Amino acid sequence: METQKKFLIHIPTQIAFSIAFLCCFFHTKAQTFGIEQMAQKKALEQGIVTRIIIIDGDTMPFMDLPAMKVQSKRVFKSKRHRRRYRNLERKVRKVYPYAQEAGRRMRVYNDTLSKIKSEIKRKAFTKQAEKEIKKEFMKDLQKLTMSEGRILVRLIDRETGMTSYTLLREMRGVVSATFWQTFAKLWGNDLKTEYDPSKGIDKTIEEIIRNIEHGAYD
Repeated sequence: METQKKFLIHIPTQIAFSIAFLCCFFHTKAQTFGIEQMAQKKALEQGIVTRIIIIDGDTMPFMDLPAMKVQSKRVFKSKRHRRRYRNLERKVRKVYPYAQEAGRRMRVYNDTLSKIKSEIKRKAFTKQAEKEIKKEFMKDLQKLTMSEGRILVRLIDRETGMTSYTLLREMRGVVSATFWQTFAKLWGNDLKTEYDPSKGIDKTIEEIIRNIEHGAYD
């Protein structure tokens, strides 16, 4: 029974996440990484062009460095609170890349669809993109736990500006969205969850995300 429960909980999250991923699937992380590596290698071979500043007759390179966030070390009330935070930290770090990719692809997806005038071609594009996205990500999403799925639903709203329910409603219609929302509720999830970084668990999640973006875990 426990195995069946764990499997079923993924269905609403998978569907919502697949919808968020309907876009130009041919842009992969591997391609981006390869381009960046080539650019870095070329820069090292040819040198880097930058501004200079002269101080007391000495010529010094002048560069704008990214802002660095400095904060005090987090103090936990107890070992129990520490374990809970570390557990949340691990889950956020696991699902955040998926939410980021959802936001990126959704923006490209919307831009692509806005240029397609034919309704038939729009549906064909959507169908093909969804098929590719499921093939690329479904196996990973099936491995998410119930709590990881709930965090992902929150972060999809953060990255796309739309709840998973809204994404379903826009792509599949009210009936389909309502069905999956009802099903998700049975298993402790809520596709209408909105992300609010100013309070509750979302505030802690936002702190963890800021740490990720500032390279605290590198």
